[in-house]
Amino acid sequence: MKIPVTANVMNTLSDGDKRFIEIFRRLKNQGHLARVMLPREGYNICKNENLDVPHQILPTCVFSRLDPVLSIFFKVNA
Repeated sequence: MKIPVTANVMNTLSDGDKRFIEIFRRLKNQGHLARVMLPREGYNICKNENLDVPHQILPTCVFSRLDPVLSIFFKVNA
């Protein structure tokens, strides 16, 4: 199964980020093709936690140019 995920608010190693990393690690071990889109800080966190999944770096300014309400929607529902 192919699984695209956006982790646009990952910028520290919080408990939620630890769960995110563990979920992706398990998906990869089960043979799923998971691709994550995240900011540079999130990529560095994943790299430090030895999570090697296909990724795409999102520019930080992508969400800052959107209407504040729409930006919050993306952050909450990511």
